[in-house]
Amino acid sequence: MRFRFDVSTLHAVVVLLAGLSLACTGNLKTDGPPGASPALDTSPPWAHFIDTGDTGDDPWTPGCHYKCSDPTCKGERQFWGGDSCTGGELQEWTASEPHAAASDVVRHDCAAECKAKGSLGGRCARVENACDGSAPSSRCECE
Repeated sequence: MRFRFDVSTLHAVVVLLAGLSLACTGNLKTDGPPGASPALDTSPPWAHFIDTGDTGDDPWTPGCHYKCSDPTCKGERQFWGGDSCTGGELQEWTASEPHAAASDVVRHDCAAECKAKGSLGGRCARVENACDGSAPSSRCECE
């Protein structure tokens, strides 16, 4: 049996999975009271994203992901989630330029990244208040 997915369906699946991952690690802010479901609305006017805090694929600096009301991300924007630790790996948002999809995620094995830099090892570490001074993000830290 074969399944066919169009781009919007694939985007919705990626956004849902990324949101569930962030919700499980506590790096996704909700728009409601404590215990509310994560805000995964990516429909207009919130169909655009931008990453700040780090430049591109940088596992050493905590990054922040925002949803925007316009394609240039110069208008209104809201915090969507920080880089996060998932299963011992860093989930890194990478697109520093405004973009339409939330599929700009790569995973880093922090221990392997640190060993490649000559360290004995490393880990993924959560950094409190890294985004706007109030929301967490994560980064790789070497021993």
